[in-house]
Amino acid sequence: MDFAAVILFLTLSYMRPHEWIPLVGSLRLAAFSLVLGMLATLFRARQFELKDLAKTPHDTLVLLFFGWIIVSAPGSNIDTWKQTYAFLLYYLVTVQALSNVDRIERFIKWWAMMIIIVAGLAVMSEHGLDLMNSYEITHGVMKDRLVLNVSIFNNPNALGHSLVPVVGMLYFMCIWKRPIFSRIFFIPLLFLPLYALYLTLSKGAFLSMFATILMIFTFGRHKLTQITILALACTAGWGAMHLLPRMNELDKTSKDQAIQGRVAAFHFGYDILHTKLRGIGYSKFQTEFEKVNHYSKASHSSYVEVGTEFGRTGLILYLGILYCAMRTLVTCKTRSDDEERIRRILFCCMVAFIVSSWMVDFAFRAAFFMMIGATAAFHRHLHGLNDVEEVKPMRPTPEIQRAIPVAEPIREPVKILPRWEPLFGAPVVATATAGSFAMTQAAVAAEAPTTIAVSAVAEEPLVLGIRWNKVGIIDIMLIVAWHFAWLRVWNYVVHHV
Repeated sequence: MDFAAVILFLTLSYMRPHEWIPLVGSLRLAAFSLVLGMLATLFRARQFELKDLAKTPHDTLVLLFFGWIIVSAPGSNIDTWKQTYAFLLYYLVTVQALSNVDRIERFIKWWAMMIIIVAGLAVMSEHGLDLMNSYEITHGVMKDRLVLNVSIFNNPNALGHSLVPVVGMLYFMCIWKRPIFSRIFFIPLLFLPLYALYLTLSKGAFLSMFATILMIFTFGRHKLTQITILALACTAGWGAMHLLPRMNELDKTSKDQAIQGRVAAFHFGYDILHTKLRGIGYSKFQTEFEKVNHYSKASHSSYVEVGTEFGRTGLILYLGILYCAMRTLVTCKTRSDDEERIRRILFCCMVAFIVSSWMVDFAFRAAFFMMIGATAAFHRHLHGLNDVEEVKPMRPTPEIQRAIPVAEPIREPVKILPRWEPLFGAPVVATATAGSFAMTQAAVAAEAPTTIAVSAVAEEPLVLGIRWNKVGIIDIMLIVAWHFAWLRVWNYVVHHV
């Protein structure tokens, strides 16, 4: 039931039927799915305990991140909790439900199917089947750039970046170490997402797709092969990218009004980050930006959104979550093709998200927390944290020991060893030698029954796919270093773009 709740979360977060089907909107399916997930987790067959909430570094960083959001809120802490608790539940239920490889793999397949359906609905709106009234928005306000008229896909950039992860998903599900009959489905399944992505005309989504495809062909390969692919990508690949629509606008960023609007959002966030320790509070970027600049503008970046609303501490914790996920996927050792397939898919999804987060504000999306939850669940599986402990036999009490009758040892008659006849009629020597003693012992061992003591058999050690399970000093230093590197990029955008 807990897995069914996760699939329901995922379906509702992508399809959002409550926004375009009036009857479904009155049923409050989103609230129902959260309650179902909580109840299924609490009353599952494998008994839930509070310690299950924080078994991995991912769990710790996510809990600290939401704790900081509530504590640092400038206004009411209760109101902030009401606005954000659903995202925390998405993570907690996902990491508890995906308890084995089979569930993680089915979750990823369902996730890919949701992205394909979203792409199909968006493309069909251009060809007469417009269930969500997207056509007028696409060819009106958005100037012929494809959208899907629901809250999270109602602009071309959001739709385009949401479609990017499916490229890696379909490649590893249909092509990598798959039989030929599975590979024939790759191109038909990939056509809709790629076509929808093309119709969005999103420069940022094209860049994110370029990075994702690069990771598909370099991850896990020989170093020389990786260098060759990177060299080709930086030359011929980057030249091919300029053939896509609107990509030439990257060469004249100072004259592009849309890019300069993003730079204004980055500049506002950068000033807030360095002046307000706790930030401005959850979901207040647009409101505060409008007060200062007298027009509305979104953050257009997950890092800008988090840094502006929760300060530098919030940004470090957020990057810490990404760091833990990436460390698991980069350093783990898989033990089967299924585990390696999951590892590669999640890695490509993480790369797509990290790149896209510079261009879209996806910090608070259900899909993000479910992706981190799936990675943390994969970490638990590799570290053996989901294995059910064997029930050890109870040691009998002294009273029980005295009540157990002790059987006397069975005395067997002594066997007389057979006489060994000498070879070629040689006389038998009465004196014992080392060789004759060894032969005698071998004869006894051959006739006597073999008994193996259970305690003497060494148990096969558990092979862990990853041993790291605690944030150490080096991890903290790397997270802080990543934070400073991201601030350098942020500063460059503000002053040089």
